[in-house]
Amino acid sequence: MMDEFTEGGQGPDLEWMDLAEEAGQLREAMSTRAPIEQAKGILMTLRGFDSETAWAELKRASSEENVKLRDLAFALVSFTGGRSVRRANEAPASLAAAAVVKRRWAPTVRASRARAAKTGR
Repeated sequence: MMDEFTEGGQGPDLEWMDLAEEAGQLREAMSTRAPIEQAKGILMTLRGFDSETAWAELKRASSEENVKLRDLAFALVSFTGGRSVRRANEAPASLAAAAVVKRRWAPTVRASRARAAKTGR
């Protein structure tokens, strides 16, 4: 007779560890969802993209530049919010994302700000 503690079954400790890992992954996903959606919205506004095209642009930049998409989204949101994308104690991944944002989208952001300043918005 085979029960959950014999060969092939998972004991309660393994199930608990699996659940704890899954909960951690869900927390991570929830904390990065808003900045990713904001980054998509920024690209939609700046470039006139639809949602799918903005998502594809973020994925492409992430893949081509070898930077995590969440880091890229955080950096884009920070940059367009007028805050510095570099803080003193940031991890190298965040610095790499900031460099990608400046290289790929800074000219468009600056042009948009100039247009807004010209029209008084």
